[in-house]
Formats: sequence, structure tokens, C-alpha cells
Amino acid sequence: MVPIELTRPLTSTLINDLGEKTLIEAVKEFEINAIKAALSKFTGNKTKAAKYLGIPPTTLHTKMSKYKIN
Repeated sequence: MVPIELTRPLTSTLINDLGEKTLIEAVKEFEINAIKAALSKFTGNKTKAAKYLGIPPTTLHTKMSKYKIN
């Protein structure tokens, strides 16, 4: 199940929250925060974190490497 805060609709408030960030920067920040939150929730269990995020474990591993998340 995806956390409720990760499913809020794209509103003008959310758009305004981007500030000076590009969409790519905002997505990167979002993914990093979501991955860290899921890993924290499941005390580092990558399989459970991936399932929670709704992505395959291999995708989680790839993103963790890309963003240098331990």
C-alpha cells in the first residue's frame, strides 16, 4: 500500500511547492524521500519496502544505486 501522502492529487498547491525546481529535480526528491521513508518503515527490509512502494525489488535496488541510498 502506498502512503497517503504519496497519493495526493496534483493540485495548484503542489505545483506551487515546486518553487524553482524542475520537474526532474522534484521527481528525484520525491523518489528519494519515498524510498527512505519505506526503508525506514520496514527497518531496511528492501523486499517489503519495494512491495509497499508498488515497484519490483530490482527497480528499488536500481533507484537506490542511482540516488546513492544505502
